[in-house]
Amino acid sequence: MVNSLRFLGHQVLAVELPAGVARARQVVEEVLERCAPDVVITVPTVGGLPGSDMRELTAAAGAVAVAVHRGPTCPVMPTDLDQVGRDLMFYDLVTVPDRATFERWKAEGTFRLSIMRHAVHVPEFDVITPGSRQGVVVVGDADPANVDVVAAMESLGQVTVLGKGWDDLPLAVTALRVDDPVERAYFLAAAQLVVELPVSLAQQSAVRRHWRELGVSEVVLQAAVVGTPAAVVDRPGIGEHLRPGRDVVTCASPADIPSLVPLLLSTPDELALIGESAWRTVTGEHGWVRRWERLLGHWTDPSETDIDEDIRRVSAARRRHGSGPGMYESEGSVVDPRTPAILL
Repeated sequence: MVNSLRFLGHQVLAVELPAGVARARQVVEEVLERCAPDVVITVPTVGGLPGSDMRELTAAAGAVAVAVHRGPTCPVMPTDLDQVGRDLMFYDLVTVPDRATFERWKAEGTFRLSIMRHAVHVPEFDVITPGSRQGVVVVGDADPANVDVVAAMESLGQVTVLGKGWDDLPLAVTALRVDDPVERAYFLAAAQLVVELPVSLAQQSAVRRHWRELGVSEVVLQAAVVGTPAAVVDRPGIGEHLRPGRDVVTCASPADIPSLVPLLLSTPDELALIGESAWRTVTGEHGWVRRWERLLGHWTDPSETDIDEDIRRVSAARRRHGSGPGMYESEGSVVDPRTPAILL
């Protein structure tokens, strides 16, 4: 999120708030006083600074306050979608990650409510060039049901599992813990297929959502941006980003995965076409740059723009790197490169 704002030319200061409301409030107050930002973008994580405090501080500083709800799918910064109604009372704009949540809260007033679906920062992954693809990368934590799925796939040979809790299990797989998105993408780019397992019971408990209520995961989008096809268990949120059967392979239940994967690996050409289709969809429609352009475009002042210029004051940032997975063409634009923003 931060890198994509900077890619657009904005001055961005990213602040990780400390634990405790009093200390977090003090940090925000000091940053607002020192930087005088026009926009403050907050990811309202569970247990973070209350919206009422954020409203008081940003109003005093004359800054626009935006709350970006990532939802429960993001394992690093999950947000509680049940708090959207409360945030609508205090923030100038609140974004939600899916249509279902938007429909739930739109009666509160859509003038402060917007959809900002999950996305990836496409240029960040441009350094990755997919080579010879081999084996399967399975993503998920070692919950009992997930362990049964992976155990049934041992005979496939090259199986790498990314997640927590796999290290000490007697399985013939390679177990790794990789949290950095770009580092993880190298593993995804080297695989023939990425398999997404349901999120852990601990995360489901923390966000109070069953895994079938969760939308597309960041891992699936990251796989797509390096052209690797993904197999997921079908659920309503998948179709909001990817076309089942064309951009992603879906199955009805986790129990179907062990029998599905060998079938997919036996048709590598068809599998590669799915990866290419996913790449085109994600790089064309689901980049953070595009998300921010749409959101921040509301603050553009056409009176300050020369009639012969792009209405958004485009900062020429065209890049052409071919036409296949791992390459992209983009044009960055900015609302105002001098406008500072704070992302908390």
